[in-house]
Amino acid sequence: MYKLAELARSALDGAPEAEAVEYLGRWHSWNEIRIVAGRVAHLLDASGIDPRAPIGFVPRNRPSAIAAEIGMIAAARTIRMIYAFQSSAGIARDAGRLHLSAVVAAEEDFTPELLAVLREQGMRAVALREMGAMAVEGGGTLHRGARSPSAA
Repeated sequence: MYKLAELARSALDGAPEAEAVEYLGRWHSWNEIRIVAGRVAHLLDASGIDPRAPIGFVPRNRPSAIAAEIGMIAAARTIRMIYAFQSSAGIARDAGRLHLSAVVAAEEDFTPELLAVLREQGMRAVALREMGAMAVEGGGTLHRGARSPSAA
């Protein structure tokens, strides 16, 4: 029996030119999905977050969110889902309650309310834009669970 992480890695290793996701009448290839998944993984790894630390994920119905989720699953990250279709205050409240090390969300979800929670709790963040990902400026310093146990 396959583990979910193995299945996700296998999907990302598929034929690069093969169609993976159709969105708004355009097909996105597995290569495009792999690039975004890799970028999210790189940004989370580069921030010093322990691979076992929980990541909050605000999934929108977009190829970049699919790519980010497949990539985090492939990396065996702990994902805590935050309902995307609620107010910005609700997203910030949920992020603040979940004891996260980082948040991955669409660029527009990083409102002043969520940015304040990031700073207060020292969370890192990755914003998804189209078929790309970037670190969010204004996050705090590393906090609980952010460093690997051996780095303490």
